[in-house]
Amino acid sequence: MANKQLAATVALCKEWGWGRKPLEELETFDLGSEQQQRIIKQGLSKGEWSRYEYDPVFRTIDYLEGIPAVRMFYLAIRVGVAPKRIVRLLRTTVRSAEYRRIARLVAANGADYADRFIKEAVRFSDTDDFFLGIEETNVVSFYLQTQHLNRSEIIAEENYLKAWSVCAGRALALPNMQGQYFKEEFPTWKELKPTFAAHLRAAFELGMPMWMALGPVAVEGAYRGLIERNEVIAALLQSLDMVSRPGHRKQLVTLLTAVLRITDEEIREHWESFNGVLASAEPSLITAFGLRMIALVTDEQLAELVLPLLYVTTLKGLKDVLKAVQARADFSEDTPYVLADRVQELAGHKDPGVASAATKLLSRWGVTPQPAELEQVLIPWKQTPPVWQLPRFHRGPATIDSLTELLSSGAMTERVRTLAEEDFYAQLVQLAHTDVAAAKRLLDGLGDQYWWLPTVNESAERGPLQSSYWDQFWDRKNHISYTLGKIPCLLSEPSFVDFSITFTDLLQRLEKYHTAGLPVMEPDLHLALTRLRIDELDFDSAYEQALRYSVPVQYDVEEFLDRTAGQIIADYIRHPYQKPSLECAVSRSSWSKDLAIQPAEIPVPDSLGDMPPRLTLTVEQGKLRAAEAPLWGDVVWTDLAYDSRAHADYEGMLALQAAQSEQPLGPGAAVNLIGLCRPSKRNAHERAEEAVRLAWQRGLLKPGVPDPQLLGWKPQGSSFKGIAEVLVDCAQDGMLALSWQLLDDFLMFASQQASTPPGTSEVAEAMEVLAPSVAAALHDHIADETAAMVPGLRFFAAKNNRSKATAAAQAAVQSLPSVEPAPANSRINIDQWAKPQPETIDDTATVFVETDADHDDRVLVRLEIPDVVASVCVEGTVIQLWRLPYSLERLTTHHEVEIYTTRGGNYFGHFYMRWEQGQWVVKTNPLAKRPQQQELPMLDSIVQVLLGMIHTEPKAKTARDPFQQYLLEHRISANSVAKAVANLARNPLWSPVRALKLVETDEFLPVLWPLITESLAAGAEHVAAGSSAPRWLSKVLDMGIRHGAVLAAATAEGYIPATAWQPLSVVAAQPKKTAASKKAAALQAVVGA
Repeated sequence: MANKQLAATVALCKEWGWGRKPLEELETFDLGSEQQQRIIKQGLSKGEWSRYEYDPVFRTIDYLEGIPAVRMFYLAIRVGVAPKRIVRLLRTTVRSAEYRRIARLVAANGADYADRFIKEAVRFSDTDDFFLGIEETNVVSFYLQTQHLNRSEIIAEENYLKAWSVCAGRALALPNMQGQYFKEEFPTWKELKPTFAAHLRAAFELGMPMWMALGPVAVEGAYRGLIERNEVIAALLQSLDMVSRPGHRKQLVTLLTAVLRITDEEIREHWESFNGVLASAEPSLITAFGLRMIALVTDEQLAELVLPLLYVTTLKGLKDVLKAVQARADFSEDTPYVLADRVQELAGHKDPGVASAATKLLSRWGVTPQPAELEQVLIPWKQTPPVWQLPRFHRGPATIDSLTELLSSGAMTERVRTLAEEDFYAQLVQLAHTDVAAAKRLLDGLGDQYWWLPTVNESAERGPLQSSYWDQFWDRKNHISYTLGKIPCLLSEPSFVDFSITFTDLLQRLEKYHTAGLPVMEPDLHLALTRLRIDELDFDSAYEQALRYSVPVQYDVEEFLDRTAGQIIADYIRHPYQKPSLECAVSRSSWSKDLAIQPAEIPVPDSLGDMPPRLTLTVEQGKLRAAEAPLWGDVVWTDLAYDSRAHADYEGMLALQAAQSEQPLGPGAAVNLIGLCRPSKRNAHERAEEAVRLAWQRGLLKPGVPDPQLLGWKPQGSSFKGIAEVLVDCAQDGMLALSWQLLDDFLMFASQQASTPPGTSEVAEAMEVLAPSVAAALHDHIADETAAMVPGLRFFAAKNNRSKATAAAQAAVQSLPSVEPAPANSRINIDQWAKPQPETIDDTATVFVETDADHDDRVLVRLEIPDVVASVCVEGTVIQLWRLPYSLERLTTHHEVEIYTTRGGNYFGHFYMRWEQGQWVVKTNPLAKRPQQQELPMLDSIVQVLLGMIHTEPKAKTARDPFQQYLLEHRISANSVAKAVANLARNPLWSPVRALKLVETDEFLPVLWPLITESLAAGAEHVAAGSSAPRWLSKVLDMGIRHGAVLAAATAEGYIPATAWQPLSVVAAQPKKTAASKKAAALQAVVGA
């Protein structure tokens, strides 16, 4: 909000013409009397200079009345506004990069003022690796320290030195640090050189990472002789020892090897540092330095160096290390003594190359390889713990010390609404209720890193409390800022650690407002309602109790809702938000058109019709948060998913929240919590591992519940590479029952895919490791006999190939007791095939696929409707959907295509062909308004166009996304697919291979089975005519075999005509036996054709 003194300041500036004077004059312009300067300082020391309004339209309210903010900023410095305020203005309001001018103005206020500016500036950074942002105030600090204060000591702060290193890199003309804006504002090499080495040494002393700008700058300094090479090498090795991201590690290795070209002598000199770095057995470091060091070190140092390297995780690494040791001319007596046990283990390695290299090395030492004696350690099978008793939420003591401790705990982050943040808000409101001055002092001392928390607002002239309309937490924060010190408590304070609120607690809090005669905040009430534990209520009694409270509800500064809080609560009890289901649809939370598993949209209940539709809008964006609807299960956890960039302060925090649920986690939350334990670059896995242990101990993870199909919340499946190691660790932590079942579920999921997913062999190998423990539990009757069934494991064990997955599965099954095999069709469920097929319209259009004249490697999809073209006497009309901008999207969303026409070879004009009243018509103008999707029928031509374009590049994804959406909406029929594929598959330019990806699982098979049968029919025609079978025929047969059991069951029930499989006999009967003929015969046997 604006400072009430600002208007007087603005009036004075207008009188002086401050907004029009040349910038140079602003540094020396006479600022008038002391009284006038006092007015200016008071007006600029606090408050906002502008704000945004969103209702009824978006606009900016400018409190400076047209005077540029940067000019008022310079004025603020000149009158001595506090440096803390100056830095905040520079970072949030002004964003000026005139670093030199700012330094001159700051310095003019004296050394103490400059020091306070520097102290504030170093708290923040706007430097990102190799790039300086416009808000980088630390550049100003460089000018102050070196040119105005003339000090030789270096500002030993990391944020400052990060900015300095980018400035130095720019001045040295290093790659990736050129071409930035405001070049004249950055220090020149002449300005940087006198303190260059001192700045580097200060950075080295702080242990700053060298993979950003600092590394290349230091190496360039060593190259120019400005700093000793040994100092730079030591700093690079220090960074290499603490780096975690592969990209950063690669940068450091490149600096040492390719740029600095470290010598053998330098490696020997830094032996201890290199030895420490290599102890991690990181494969890239072994390749870069380890093999070289094996040849360089002394005999006495060799064993200490090599032993950790022999535990490298890659086969290539193991072979290279063993060969490098073998290549040594001699060994000390200690070397074989230290290394022999590990080399003996490697002599029994599964990989022949590793085993051979280890055996040769043992032979050279005169050691006879011994068979590995593996000590079998059995993991106990523990029963699932009972579900815990959900603890109550307990607010802290509402003191400055307690609030400060919460801020420094690391349990609060702007990205996740945590229980610690709820505690902070509840304590803050309580503190302000008894000592508002103390609460405001605390908030006033918060830096920009806490921008999402409430702010102090001293102005009595408060503007409207603009609602975001979709974010409950942001709106509640704004209202807390406005009412700080005036409200007795928060209605939305959790009752339990899962964020839920009891009806009794809500009424007790409401009673405090009633007694004090105060209105409640609308966003606070809204959030309390979405957290309310409604299911446990006696609705009639609760309804009557709520109506007793006639407490007003404040929506804005001077605006109140017509209903009281009691009326709203009573209405909500009877008509609450309904829990949405999970749906598979085009993602609403990202710009991509990928399919995602996300909450289905939900309407605003009538009970909240006069309040902003926050929860509804949140769901429309594809996301929900457990902190706002804690009792809704899986649907609020779709952000809980593994990503290589998963962050401890986001996904990690969510994982810990999930472990505080009241009820056992659902299939999606459970599998994604476990999946999040895979290593990530930003350490989310560390908190996820803790969360999994807690969830198990609290009875929230149940064997058989986690569903691999929901991993990553992606219907097309998510990679489960790395999941096996996580589940073995879980088993060793007492969760064998959970891990064993889930590992088999992953194999079952893999068995249903068109190709074996990455990570499958690791899952089978994990089951091989755990199988003896499970067998022991079965023998002792601790585990249920169903633990031996493992259909996924037995599926891979029954395969006849030499894959790692099959070998591991067969070994695991040998450890288990034999079981009666399940009938072949025992798991075949074709209930979804009984769902009625939707109606589509045969619109008589013809789809052609032809070569693009401009791109030989691409094809065009052309839509032609002769009757319509003739009706307007337009000759040679061609609608090339690949080439016309937006033509495909407009066809699917409007049933309209723009046509550019010719007559007699000349441009004739363009028209709009669209489906209208049951026929294609041509109009001179496009549709003015996009029709509702439910009003548009599904045309056979659209199915043909989309299937045709799924084959093309680069439009395949553009066509696949709406096609998938239509499938999900049940708008495409098997009949329309059959007609489309029958036409397309006989075109030599089209292939069904890309479209087959839509049936990698059997979800869409009841509609897309003609993709297989009609493609087979077209392929059989080639064979019958004596031609070679199309190259895609083998892929079609593979897909048929993959779904053979389902297709056979569907055929037996009459969903697929038996005649649809007759082409198989033609392909299988080829005189010359080919892969296609063998596969056709195999599929024939499965479907009974």
